[in-house]
Amino acid sequence: MRRAAARASAAMLTLAFASAARAQLDQPLPPPPARAEPAPAPKLTKPPVVKKPVEPVYPREAFAAGLAGDVTLTLDLDAEGHVTNVVV
Repeated sequence: MRRAAARASAAMLTLAFASAARAQLDQPLPPPPARAEPAPAPKLTKPPVVKKPVEPVYPREAFAAGLAGDVTLTLDLDAEGHVTNVVV
């Protein structure tokens, strides 16, 4: 007798929770939170300045042969203007 009462009680609880969950599914979902726009990138307020000019030193053979080349640097600067990353 106790088992039957326990089963009936468990069944009633299951139905009660299932109907509450079903009622929640009938409600529309709230809209997703608005996306915050990223902060604008810092703007350059003054042009860069060469602090120390350095003349390249060519090997004599390359200079005599008229060889030349290009070097490309990619620099990342932080908001204060300090170099944070360099790629040659």
